Amino acid sequence: MIGQTELFLAALGCHRITRTVQHPQTQGKTERSHQTLIRFLDAHTPKTLEQLSKLVVKYREHYNYRRRHQALKIGTTYLAPAQSLEAVPERVVRLLQLPEDVVEIRRSNPQIYYRGRIFKVPTHLVGTYQLVTTATGFTLFDSLDGAESLFFPLPVRVASSKRLVPFWQVYGARIRKPHPAWEVKRIEYDNDRYQTDLLPCPEQGPEFRTHGVNEVLSDYTPSRRTTATIKRYSPAFSN
Repeated sequence: MIGQTELFLAALGCHRITRTVQHPQTQGKTERSHQTLIRFLDAHTPKTLEQLSKLVVKYREHYNYRRRHQALKIGTTYLAPAQSLEAVPERVVRLLQLPEDVVEIRRSNPQIYYRGRIFKVPTHLVGTYQLVTTATGFTLFDSLDGAESLFFPLPVRVASSKRLVPFWQVYGARIRKPHPAWEVKRIEYDNDRYQTDLLPCPEQGPEFRTHGVNEVLSDYTPSRRTTATIKRYSPAFSN
């Protein structure tokens, strides 16, 4: 399951990276931080657990509130970590107060999350959405015009065991104004992995295209990379 820390980082456009097993060199920043703390404690040689606790609190207060960081600079002034957070209070408050049924897709991190899975979505879906989940579907509605912008049926069905997958690999996925190449990949994946008839796409107005390959390919000139796939599902295209 995705923890609160990961959700907060994702909202900031950050992707958490885990280190390689039994390879501490990939934890350079953390190891360097530990080194500074250990040097501080060695210099003060605490004798009891109480003394150690007081020193750790003192170190944390100095590091976060008094020591200026060389990477935190505004103009010609270097800031302490706590000062850098106070410099952007509106952004922090807005993120913390974001309702649970509101989903924000950021350009720096265009993803959605569902029960431990991460789905990569196209960047044209960047924006804020109202989330509605039922027993049969996960739906995002545009907060500006109320139109359905993203949907997949529940329970979610993904052939890949990977945690992070492109949204077109989700069974029954549909999005608003999909690029034809995106639809071709989705159709090919559905046929190869799920071995079932494609889900019918209900009438959603001009924002949504149907799931038929011939209609997807109308007004679309593919690259060489997708030509073989298109010919496979649309014999008329090769004529």
